[in-house]
Amino acid sequence: MKHVEVDVHFTRDKVRDGSIRLQFVCSQEQLADLFTKGLCSPQHHYLCSSLKFGPPHQAAEG
Repeated sequence: MKHVEVDVHFTRDKVRDGSIRLQFVCSQEQLADLFTKGLCSPQHHYLCSSLKFGPPHQAAEG
């Protein structure tokens, strides 16, 4: 778990010096879930639309 300790201290230092600002994101709006969880179809479509992803395009044949 040492890597977590390093990340926590790094993040805390960056917040203190103003380099980054943390913002709360409720779980329904967590875009990272697209890449880390199996989501139900409505939630998947909602998050994709939040990223401005469109439906997959069909490859042209020929």
